[in-house]
Amino acid sequence: MGKTSLTYRLTDGTYDPQRKSTLTVETHTLPLPDGHTARIWDFGGQEFMHATHPFFFSARAVYLLVLNVRNTYEQNRVEYWLRLIRAYGGDTPVIVAANQADADQHRMDLPQNRLHREFSNIVAFVQTSAQDNTGIEDLREAIAAAVDSLPHVRVLFAHSHLAVKAALEAEKQHANIIPRSRYAEICAANGIEDPEDQEILLALMHDLGVVLDFRDENNEPLSEAGILNPNWVTEAVYRIITAEEVRVRTRGRLTEAMLRRILPSEAYTRPHRRLIMELMQRFELAYPEGAGTWWLPNAMPQDEPEGLDFPADALRFEYDYPELPESVITRFIVRTHEWIDGGRVWRWGVVLRQGENRALVRADVPNRRVEIFVDGPETTRVYLLAQIRGHLETIHKTFTRDGKEGESAFVVKAYIRPTAYPGLRVSFDDLLVLAKDGRRTKTEVWEGKAIDLDVHMLLVGYTPPEEHKEMVKELNIYGDVIGSSIVQGSGNTVNQQNQRSFNTPFNPALAPLLEELTAAVEDMLSHLDDDTAQKAQKNLRRLQEELQEKSPDKAWYSVSIEGLKAAARNVGEIGAPVIMLADKILRLLG
Repeated sequence: MGKTSLTYRLTDGTYDPQRKSTLTVETHTLPLPDGHTARIWDFGGQEFMHATHPFFFSARAVYLLVLNVRNTYEQNRVEYWLRLIRAYGGDTPVIVAANQADADQHRMDLPQNRLHREFSNIVAFVQTSAQDNTGIEDLREAIAAAVDSLPHVRVLFAHSHLAVKAALEAEKQHANIIPRSRYAEICAANGIEDPEDQEILLALMHDLGVVLDFRDENNEPLSEAGILNPNWVTEAVYRIITAEEVRVRTRGRLTEAMLRRILPSEAYTRPHRRLIMELMQRFELAYPEGAGTWWLPNAMPQDEPEGLDFPADALRFEYDYPELPESVITRFIVRTHEWIDGGRVWRWGVVLRQGENRALVRADVPNRRVEIFVDGPETTRVYLLAQIRGHLETIHKTFTRDGKEGESAFVVKAYIRPTAYPGLRVSFDDLLVLAKDGRRTKTEVWEGKAIDLDVHMLLVGYTPPEEHKEMVKELNIYGDVIGSSIVQGSGNTVNQQNQRSFNTPFNPALAPLLEELTAAVEDMLSHLDDDTAQKAQKNLRRLQEELQEKSPDKAWYSVSIEGLKAAARNVGEIGAPVIMLADKILRLLG
């Protein structure tokens, strides 16, 4: 018992030790000392509810983070909640209330200076006790000051705007769905006839919690039926996601018959139930499985299935988050549910298949990371990776990082793991910057030695041709593209010739042989299938890099040479020069 008791103590002055914790989202009206009235949204704290919070978070609000002083600092997950608020609310004001600081001297010792340094939008720290009614007035005053600091609170409302607000409040008493035509009538009756002015006012009514008018990334309404009563919607959504039948018995599977049992028929008729499920799909909380059946990812089992091993040469791509909101992976599962491979999906991940390509996308919660593995033909797997990245980056745009800088940013960072260098993580974002700037190499430290990575070759391996076409132009401004073939589709390979695209080997005697081998490999590439050609390119580049070392590692260069010879055997006499030159280099290396 904590935030719910604190909410009631603030709003009506009562305290009931038997009152149950919030299991949904409850709204309350809070009169403030300065004459304002605030609307409190009390969120259920259970972990599986976190995926729903983004739909009720707003940048035009004050956040009250309630901690339990009887828990440890770690148990309260202070930074988790502050980062989550930053993700969806930006730099909106936050008040931290250390509750249950009662007469028994339970107090929370918070690192206030550090927290305020990292989260400067924290406007107050308050010790409270709902039981003893201590600190409540201090908290009320802090809320009033924070509310007054919100830009839209200082806007002077016209009488017509207040009249529309009052009419909507009255309308909700007998209608949970208000048709948009009815809203337009209410506005017109109060002198607001311009459709654009009506839309602006509706957005404000949504932010104030008077009605709900959820919008997608294109600002299109999620509910075509009309604007909605907040309590009616949240009650239905939370009844569904907290239903024991869904979470325990069917482990995420919801049927029409179950829906009838979960939602009372007097408030939710069959059309209403259909509307709620349509909203849940648009919220990306559920996806359909045929007629009258749905899956809820955040109600699925947490344990991942067996047999998720991917080959060592699979593409690996990763996103790191300041804090990993659960909604990232659950929304991704909903977005890609049509590609799920053999029903292998769980609360924290999913296996996808497109044609011959297969992908594993899963959340690594302790490390605040999403991992992506993609295998299959090299010429097509980059397209599956691109689609996965596209879905995740669309989800990322719902965070408030766009246009934000410094401490208010919620920056998601992307990395690749080059297959030629096990254990190495390379910033994908840095590679894009280097390519745009025309840089050809990126220096990294791998297994205790400095290596120069080919920027273009790395990007070619992780992005479709249409993405890296402009990168190639940038690189050509500064000189020849590094010797390689750019795969532009099955059977359509363009060779980029460059006789000296590598640094001179440490042993000068190897230089002419390596130059001849490079030319012979380039001549051979157009006669190979796309997969074999790309593997030959990788082996050549790895050999070039290894021979720049004072003491080349035989474990690396011998594998590369054997790979080139294996590719050459596929094309008979055309590959003979590659085999001959590779053997000469091998003998010279001893």
